[in-house]
Amino acid sequence: MEGRTTAAVVFDAAPITVMPDPPVGTQEMALVVYDTQGRKVDRGALPVSSNPVLWAGVQQNGQPVAPGLYRFEIEATGVAGVPLPTTQAETYARIVEVQNIGSEARVIFGGGAEAPASAITALRAASS
Repeated sequence: MEGRTTAAVVFDAAPITVMPDPPVGTQEMALVVYDTQGRKVDRGALPVSSNPVLWAGVQQNGQPVAPGLYRFEIEATGVAGVPLPTTQAETYARIVEVQNIGSEARVIFGGGAEAPASAITALRAASS
């Protein structure tokens, strides 16, 4: 089972499908990729759209990123280049466990990232 989440997801050399959610009024936008230490590892322009995009794990300089956990954000600008609020982009990640902790269920993803169950926006059968 996979859950749609903004939590960090495992990159293991297979492309990751990212679902951007640009803010209203976006004129230009970019996908920004961060590792688990919060370091920016990639940034690339995207067409203004909420259509899914593939991130292949290759930086703008052509170098592949190391396998690991990564999270995605959308940086956008509006009219006259005014910065808009950054939004988190969702991806699907393999669910390995769901834990009931107190009054909240937590979803554990492959690679160890976690999110509250309330933050999972969709479920699907695992892709092969």
